[in-house]
Amino acid sequence: MKMKNLSTRKRVVFLGLFISILLFALTIRLAHIQIILGKTYSKKALEQRTLPIAIHKVRGDILDRNKIPLTRRQQGDFLLIFPRFFDNNNPLLDTICKMTEVNNERMVQILSQNKSFVEYEIINPNEEVERQIKQGEYPGLMILRKNKRYDDTSIARHLVGYLREYDHSPQSGIEKEYDKYLHSDDVVMVDAIIDAQNRLLPGTTYSLQKSPQPHYNVQLTIDYYIQKILEDVLDRHIERAGGVIVDVQTGEILALASRPNFDQNNVYQALKDKDSLWSVPMKAFPPGSLFKTVVAAVGIEQGLYTGETPYTCNGKISINGITYKCNPSIQSLGEINIRQAFAHSCNDLFINIAQQVGGQATIDMANKLGLGQSLDIGLDNDPGNLPTKSQYSGAGIGNLALGQDKVETSPLQIAQMMTIIANDGIKKELSLVKAIIDQSGKVLKNFNYIQYEHEQVISYNTAKELKTWMMDVTEYGTGKKAFSKRVGGSAGKTGTPQITGDDDAKYYGWFAGFFPLVDPKYVTVILVRQESEGGDKAAKIFKEIADEIIIHTENIVLP
Repeated sequence: MKMKNLSTRKRVVFLGLFISILLFALTIRLAHIQIILGKTYSKKALEQRTLPIAIHKVRGDILDRNKIPLTRRQQGDFLLIFPRFFDNNNPLLDTICKMTEVNNERMVQILSQNKSFVEYEIINPNEEVERQIKQGEYPGLMILRKNKRYDDTSIARHLVGYLREYDHSPQSGIEKEYDKYLHSDDVVMVDAIIDAQNRLLPGTTYSLQKSPQPHYNVQLTIDYYIQKILEDVLDRHIERAGGVIVDVQTGEILALASRPNFDQNNVYQALKDKDSLWSVPMKAFPPGSLFKTVVAAVGIEQGLYTGETPYTCNGKISINGITYKCNPSIQSLGEINIRQAFAHSCNDLFINIAQQVGGQATIDMANKLGLGQSLDIGLDNDPGNLPTKSQYSGAGIGNLALGQDKVETSPLQIAQMMTIIANDGIKKELSLVKAIIDQSGKVLKNFNYIQYEHEQVISYNTAKELKTWMMDVTEYGTGKKAFSKRVGGSAGKTGTPQITGDDDAKYYGWFAGFFPLVDPKYVTVILVRQESEGGDKAAKIFKEIADEIIIHTENIVLP
């Protein structure tokens, strides 16, 4: 028993001695680190430090009428380049230009602008280089994965607009006009770890720096699916065109598109492409025979004509030595009534009507129908032009009646006119912006353009007569290719104005109309800026869009 206790005491003494030696060694080591190596470690700590960098501000989204986002729909990898750490002569410059599809000259120009950083999406991945960047092997480069503001599937680009590539400042569209709501001072920060050689090291973290100023989303009247239908049909048929689709009952714009399109992430290239940044529906062009709708409205409103009023078409009319032919494809229509003349777009008849009702009455009617003035839709749009008295006097009355020369209207304005006619003469102002909503979905500001008392700008009987004439246009007239039985019938008017100042086309093609015939729901306006008569490509595009909208509404896909 005594031997056992002795053995236990020895083990305890040995253990205590071992612990004492260990503590003594640890004390010596700590003293060595603190006293002898302290300066060395302090130097290393200073050589590796955290650099907080604000990489981008949080921004509100642009949504469709059903709150489907038109921005930030996909994620992507972005290359962050910090010019203070990255030399323009860096041998990796060519590689990152290929990865981002930014030409070298442009990249050098941007990197020379004394910015804290620039950001480009990685279009052509390079796995080896990306791995090396993530491991911190290249000073001044970092890869960040985040939601892309725009992507290859983005629609309504001319409406949404774009942010400038290197500083994200709004340049056009909703992005610019509603920046005060979309803008935020909330900032995503990168806590970048760098060494004494200014190299970015692994271990970077991200944080959100909140500000008292909130950001909001902007909700449009656009319908995502109808917008996509419009764009897809335009892309299948034409390179230079524009289109508008309106809800007849409310005046809300459901779709608005322009071609050629542009890449919101590469606007530098779009600036080189003719007309890419144009929003065709917002621009004014000669309407051609579409303007005969205005002339017809004056004649009907004054009680001078009905659809059955007879007329003899001689194939031409002369005013002060200027001869206007009836129709380039027809020598003479002969004995017809006015409905038939409208359907076949007889020039001399409507010049006769304009002469009888007078130029000023025609201008007044155009103003009533929404022409010659910018529309208050929340985005800038051309006011167009209506001729002065000196311009429509004499032979000028012919150009007025035919929508040529000094007459210019935008597709938006034509859509307003057609919406009035489809609504039996009642004007419902077109609208584009629906509401401002916060991040929880609460409506903060409602743009209520829908008035309880609408203005009757032309009589019910005049609108009804015009609708009947427009039915004839698609049944047997110049707009036959726009007729669709599937949608319940369609009606409208063609226009083929002569164009000056466009090297690519001597004339354009319009078709504007509504469907179905009974209780119209949609107004659609198509302008083809290529040499094509209104009754050809524009009419066919109208029909295809109408058919696809009906297919969509029969098989609605909820967001």
